[in-house]
Amino acid sequence: MNLFMEVSRLCREDDGILTAKARATSPLLKVQWAEKGIALRESLSALLQDLNASRNALTDQMKYLNVAWESAPPAASPVRVHVLPCGRLESTFYRDLIKLPPALVATSR
Repeated sequence: MNLFMEVSRLCREDDGILTAKARATSPLLKVQWAEKGIALRESLSALLQDLNASRNALTDQMKYLNVAWESAPPAASPVRVHVLPCGRLESTFYRDLIKLPPALVATSR
């Protein structure tokens, strides 16, 4: 599932739980909403772990790309474009960082 959609879904669910919990007058209902909130917190924590893992993987890729960029020939060199990992950088940004569908990435080139 698209990452942004998952975050949006969990935020809407959280807003619904908080609104319902605030409206609840019965202690029993408040406990039920609190239990739902705990389950949602676990989902949010799992999503945060996934986000952190993705961020760390992308950071590692960018470190590699940075080394390749720094060791490339000077900007005026005609071979620079062939040495630089531009395709990989584009792929990392479009596909991994913002999670565009592969078909859309292919049409953007």
